[in-house]
Amino acid sequence: MTKHRVGLALFFLLASIPCVHAQDAGLNKARNLFASGEYTAALAELERLSPLSQSDKESVAYYTAMCRIRLGSPQAGEDVQDFVEQYPASTRKVEMVTALADELFARGQYDQAASYYQLTDKFAVGKPQRDDYVFRKAYSLYASGDYDSARPLLYSLLDDRKWGDDAAYAFGHICYSQGDMDLALENFLRIQDNPKYADRIPFYLTNIYFSRKEYDRALSEGTALLKEDLSPEQARSIGLIVGRSYFNTGRYREALPYLTRYQPSPATVQDNYQIGFSYYKCGDYAQAIPYLSRLVGEDSPLGQNASYTLGQAYLGVGKKAEALGAFRSASRMDYDPVLQQDAWYNYAVLSYEAGNPYQGVSQVLAEYLERYPESPARQQIFEYLLDSFISAKEYAEAIRTIETMGLDSPRATQALATACFYLAGQKLNEGDYDSALKYYEKASRSATDETLRARADFWLAETCLRLGMDERATEALTDFRINPAAPQTQEYSRLPYQQGFLAEKAGDYATAQMYFTAYQKSPNLSTEERADLRLHLANCLFAQGQYAQAQDLYGKVADAGVPSSDYATYQKALCQGISGDYAAQVATLKALLDTYPQSPWRAPARYQSGMAYQKLNQPERAIEAFLKVESEPAAGELIPEAKSKAALAYYNQGQSDRALALYQEVAEKYPSSSVTPSARRSVRQILVEQGRSDQYVAWSNRISGTPLNEMAVDSLYFETGQKAFSKGDYPAAATAFSQYLEKYPSGLFVPNAAYYLGESALKQADTLAAKSAYARLLAMPDNAFTEGARVKYIDLLRAQDSLEAAVPQLEKLYREGRLAENRRYALVNLLAAYTQAEDWDNTIRYAEAVRAEFPSDGTLYADASCALYTALVESERNEQAAAMTEEVKRIVSGENMAKVLYYQALLLYRQGQYDRSVETISKLAQEYPMYKYIGSRGLLLMAQNFYAQGDPYQGGYILDNVIANTTYPDIREEAQVLKQFMDSQNAASSPQQETLTQENQTNDAI
Repeated sequence: MTKHRVGLALFFLLASIPCVHAQDAGLNKARNLFASGEYTAALAELERLSPLSQSDKESVAYYTAMCRIRLGSPQAGEDVQDFVEQYPASTRKVEMVTALADELFARGQYDQAASYYQLTDKFAVGKPQRDDYVFRKAYSLYASGDYDSARPLLYSLLDDRKWGDDAAYAFGHICYSQGDMDLALENFLRIQDNPKYADRIPFYLTNIYFSRKEYDRALSEGTALLKEDLSPEQARSIGLIVGRSYFNTGRYREALPYLTRYQPSPATVQDNYQIGFSYYKCGDYAQAIPYLSRLVGEDSPLGQNASYTLGQAYLGVGKKAEALGAFRSASRMDYDPVLQQDAWYNYAVLSYEAGNPYQGVSQVLAEYLERYPESPARQQIFEYLLDSFISAKEYAEAIRTIETMGLDSPRATQALATACFYLAGQKLNEGDYDSALKYYEKASRSATDETLRARADFWLAETCLRLGMDERATEALTDFRINPAAPQTQEYSRLPYQQGFLAEKAGDYATAQMYFTAYQKSPNLSTEERADLRLHLANCLFAQGQYAQAQDLYGKVADAGVPSSDYATYQKALCQGISGDYAAQVATLKALLDTYPQSPWRAPARYQSGMAYQKLNQPERAIEAFLKVESEPAAGELIPEAKSKAALAYYNQGQSDRALALYQEVAEKYPSSSVTPSARRSVRQILVEQGRSDQYVAWSNRISGTPLNEMAVDSLYFETGQKAFSKGDYPAAATAFSQYLEKYPSGLFVPNAAYYLGESALKQADTLAAKSAYARLLAMPDNAFTEGARVKYIDLLRAQDSLEAAVPQLEKLYREGRLAENRRYALVNLLAAYTQAEDWDNTIRYAEAVRAEFPSDGTLYADASCALYTALVESERNEQAAAMTEEVKRIVSGENMAKVLYYQALLLYRQGQYDRSVETISKLAQEYPMYKYIGSRGLLLMAQNFYAQGDPYQGGYILDNVIANTTYPDIREEAQVLKQFMDSQNAASSPQQETLTQENQTNDAI
């Protein structure tokens, strides 16, 4: 068996000898083909071999991989990877990997080449090829972006004769990219004369010199480059560096052509700043503004500089309002404290000079003083602060600031007194007499200037008069009279008038007459003032029984055609009646009725006509006159009196039935009238005379709702309430009046009880109960309490901000009110109600009515003129409004002037006069900053003006400030809508701005 196995093995060994020889021959052939560069043939030969020995297998794998490397086969990498894994200890591994890396390098496939070079080491490569290997490996790493690995290898070759320049270029670029500009410059300068790199090096040198702030060298390289044939991108990059180099060396005029021509799209904030600043430094402020405006809102050192420079540019073109906003923006950033302080200074000064729509002027000035107490400009700003209190009319803010800052210099004390004086005037004009009293007293106490003290005392007296404080008014007027500075005041000429008015109120008509007579000698009295004076004199004469003289003066006032002429005509007729000249009285009263169709004195005139006809023994005409009283507006309680007179006339003529009907009508319709008891007695007399006593009893019980024997109880209940009211026990009075109304709904004193119930509730501040009582009274037929209750009811609605609900009562009061002050009250509040409701047609109607009826009342005429102007603009009657602008500006002041300025600015905006519109809004901000809501509306309009002028950045800045700071929800909402619109339009028309990064600054010319 053993012999058999040995023999079999020997047989196979001998049989394989020819195959081995064949394999060796094939492998040798493949080697020869590879050595001669015939890689395809060599590969084909290798693929036919089936090597048996391990050594041959390695050789076949080696040559197969090398052939595929040389042929650029995609499979080469896989073959190399397989060889490295199968033969990790082979001496051919380095050669094979290096060969593959070199082949990939030669084809420019640096990423793949680098990955294979990393598998080898330079010391595994033969020394003659070592430097070539190192360069190719380094360059592959460099080209694939692995700068950190490439940098030391390239550095090792810098002195190599063959690869030194190539290594210097790549090494220089790596240093440049990593910000190591010194090494980059050193290596680029070394090879700048090498023809291979001569066209590239200047780009790097330009950038490096610029980044090293060697701007003259950057300019030398850059300007030379721009003369070459560059691509648009290269020209843009180098042109920008040239422009920025000129800019950074202060050569702004030279910089501009490059900065504008080579500006990138989209422009960076730095580009816009440098162009804008260059235009500014060249004095071309108008060109600078659009570029600098694009940095509005940029919260950065560059943004602060841009805002400050923008402010200076706006000043250069005379746009203080716009400059104010720019300096305000710069003052809110603290990157450069010195620049911030100067921006604050400019902001404060411009606020004083041009007004400030964002903050009160005094607030800005005070804040500057708080921020910079050691500022060299402190004294200047302090003076501005004191002046601003008066010129800006921020009186309340002025008082608060002076007191909180503890300013106690003589100048501050006088400023405090002046602010108190003018604030008191505002309160007086607004009808807030209590506040006016407080501030006039404070002005009088604190004034160091006797002239101001005298004026404060005069107006203190006027305020006290309006409050019914006659004794205090007399004291203040005495203080004014004995002040040595009083004769130099504008009020001094009115002293006799005020003294006369006080005497007249006190019932000292002789003294009043003396003062009024003295005042008549005053020069330059207007027609209205002279008529008013004569009316007071006539009233004094009338009260003293000097009817002839009074009649003469009343006649002059009647002929003057002033608003009080109807009253004067009526009083003239009374004088004629008292003098017994009844025919003349009738004629005068007829003239009144013919001349004044809306006069509240028509009803009294009818009544007095009836009385005069009776004196003339013309009963039929008397009856006609008495019965016409009812048809007149504002007849009120005269109606039952006139009907009673007509009834008496009928009775005297023997027409008892007609008399009875009128007396019954008076008793039934006007139960609270003073003539009602007499009318009831007359009804009783006539019915008794006619033998109809039972009818009287039935009638009396019907109209009173109570049997005759209960009348005493009716009266008792009412008197209980009346006594409690007179003692000031208003809760008890209210209870008694309520019980009376509940128990006797048709009692004699129902109107009285309803009125005093309302008064009792009002005294207890129970406005709901008061309103209910007055409403009950107004539902009754007109009586002696109707007009007063109507006024009180309207007042309660006004206090509840329900002026619109008061319109029906206001209309009725205006048509029917007897008292001139009540008709005036109705007219004024109708105008206010329709203005508040934005009912512009009715606003125009009633504003014109006020102007027509009260031309001599300066305050009322101004209010109506402002309302009329507002309505004309709001209803887009632009031509009418424009024609009225200058007239209304001569008339109005205070808040009305603020409104007029706003609406004038709106008109100018509609007309496309944007600069004038902005100027008008600036005036509004400067002179009327205390009217915050109107000022806020002005800011919205200012933003729209800037947008219309193509400056959305300034417009957007204003709106951002409004949104951030306003306390008015409707203003904020409108600002947000406008801002969204402007942003959307701006986004649609302009590319988005970029911020320049450090990388952009370094590489944008490469």
